[in-house]
Amino acid sequence: MNIWHNVTKDSMGRLNAKEELQGIIDQLSAKGHKLVCADITVDHDGWEQEVDHIHLKVVHTLQETIDFYKRLNFKYNPGYGTQMISGTVWLTNGVWLTRGEYDGSEWWEIHREPMIPDYLRTKPYYEQGEE
Repeated sequence: MNIWHNVTKDSMGRLNAKEELQGIIDQLSAKGHKLVCADITVDHDGWEQEVDHIHLKVVHTLQETIDFYKRLNFKYNPGYGTQMISGTVWLTNGVWLTRGEYDGSEWWEIHREPMIPDYLRTKPYYEQGEE
């Protein structure tokens, strides 16, 4: 599922990466999904010459969270050129975000651990009757 957070683009059509991600995480937090950790790569020039690796470890302090968001405080064009932001953001309750990209456009996608169907919860045939 694509997530489009209501972040205002500037006059050149750019988004603020921090506001975009923080807004999405805030929306998901309201539903009980809290930020766990993140592994994000930013290719500032599109040629992998100016690359930042932005991480937030599982065990982190409030200051580390603030620093994580500060490093994401830049504008980018989500609909033009090459993919600038890639990576994964893990949240609680089996939810995570990844970057989607197609033909120069990019966005965050939400993934949820799929429900296990009941027919897969039954005992294997070799354990049947062993109670």
